[in-house]
Amino acid sequence: MRTVILVLIAVAALAVGLLFWHVQTLGPPPAPASGPQVLSIEFPKQITADGNEVSGKVHFRAPSGTLVRADFQVVKAMLFTSFSFDPQVHNEKQGSFVFSISTVIPQQITLRVTLTDEQGQTSPVKEFSFTVNPAPFNPGNP
Repeated sequence: MRTVILVLIAVAALAVGLLFWHVQTLGPPPAPASGPQVLSIEFPKQITADGNEVSGKVHFRAPSGTLVRADFQVVKAMLFTSFSFDPQVHNEKQGSFVFSISTVIPQQITLRVTLTDEQGQTSPVKEFSFTVNPAPFNPGNP
């Protein structure tokens, strides 16, 4: 009986030691994000290289303040320029805003979206990709 008690005490001590080591190694759980977040991006997987604007939508959360800038950085493209703008979503903690893209060059494009709030906090990046297909040939148009 005494051996069983000693084994149980040893196992309990080992379990407490492993728990202490685990907490010390991993640290406390991460705090919830207080800065802006890109929740999702809606944009067609394919557009046409005809110069017409194609609209997309960024869904966001900004718990600590108003968004003041949306940055669309080129990750991959043959010829495309990064752009930024004020999404005009003042005093909205969650919602969406519209953006537009146009090009006349057939290519594969990957963009990285980052949001910045009025406190200067930036969101984790969110990437999206799309293909720009050649415009159909129409000899009747000059």
